[in-house]
Amino acid sequence: MASSKMIRLVNSTKNLVVTRESLPLGIKMVLVSVRSWVSAARQGRCTKKVLIPLFTRMECAYLIPVFDQLMVTLSSAAFRPIAVKSPHSKELSADEVTLARALEALAGDNVSRCRVLLSDMIDPSLSRPVITVVAELIKGLKQAQFPCKSSTKLRLVERS
Repeated sequence: MASSKMIRLVNSTKNLVVTRESLPLGIKMVLVSVRSWVSAARQGRCTKKVLIPLFTRMECAYLIPVFDQLMVTLSSAAFRPIAVKSPHSKELSADEVTLARALEALAGDNVSRCRVLLSDMIDPSLSRPVITVVAELIKGLKQAQFPCKSSTKLRLVERS
């Protein structure tokens, strides 16, 4: 089983949240998958097995190994814990927002912006393997009709 020590679940609510409607479908799917993977790893369950229902329902189960490789690579390259909300949380953590922005940047072929965004979580010298796997996942999601790029940029809104 892959180590998930560098990715942790958080329950705190930040003052800033990303509006759900601003997230492209592919990014929503990745974030749901990240949460499920981390939760399963923490509970000692098979991380791939928990992804099967979602990826099968979305007709892209062939992407499970790519997504799993992303999580293993990301958790191995992280130099600090990456905050991930519980699977049922409606809000995103600051790290989930950063990950979503990095995915969207790479989907728009902006590798340097993706690298800068990820540098808050992973050592820049380890960004190449992470970005390689992210690019492979983005390509697969796009082919499955789940784009990671939107016409509008992700935006933060104040919570009231």
